[in-house]
Amino acid sequence: MSDDFTGTDNTGWNSSKWGQGRNASSGSGGGATLLSGVGVLQTSTTGPNSGAATVTRKALITSTADVNIALSFKFDSSTAYFDINVRHDTDPVDGNNCYSMRLASKQSTWLLTRQVSYNDGGTPLASKSATFTAGTWYRLRFQAIGTTIRARTWLASATEPSGWDVSVTDSTYTAPGKVGLCIRNGTANARVFVDDVIIRNA
Repeated sequence: MSDDFTGTDNTGWNSSKWGQGRNASSGSGGGATLLSGVGVLQTSTTGPNSGAATVTRKALITSTADVNIALSFKFDSSTAYFDINVRHDTDPVDGNNCYSMRLASKQSTWLLTRQVSYNDGGTPLASKSATFTAGTWYRLRFQAIGTTIRARTWLASATEPSGWDVSVTDSTYTAPGKVGLCIRNGTANARVFVDDVIIRNA
């Protein structure tokens, strides 16, 4: 599946490619919309880091175990937590049981985690020192192939590196699962922008 988020501003994401997953269940302003050819995930006014402010979208593809995800992302000046989840076992794709690439707008590291029953932050499997500048586009690649889970990020203006920032072996989740994007907030109405999503069976 691929999506470059073309469409009318302030409308929802393409419903033939994305299922709702979870919308913010309280507060106001949360959801997934289009803006100038970019996808926007925005939490509600509830927070911080509240399940009631969480917004997720699941890729409408066949559940898969071996998956390769590439996308562009940027943060605004808010405090946001952006998770890319694979092998997820439930429809909301918001961190129940899965592997997650967790990026944070105002932290100096990002994490590769194993989520178990919504444990807050998950169990870190590996981390990478990185600071994301607000308003700057980055790319990421996240793969789960067999028991190998690996990921990297880089500036969107640069060439994709050949090496992996983190690579681990873990056999907790091997069954096919869902793929999804999730935003949680550290400040009200936190936003993350995404574009040029490509999800392949790896």
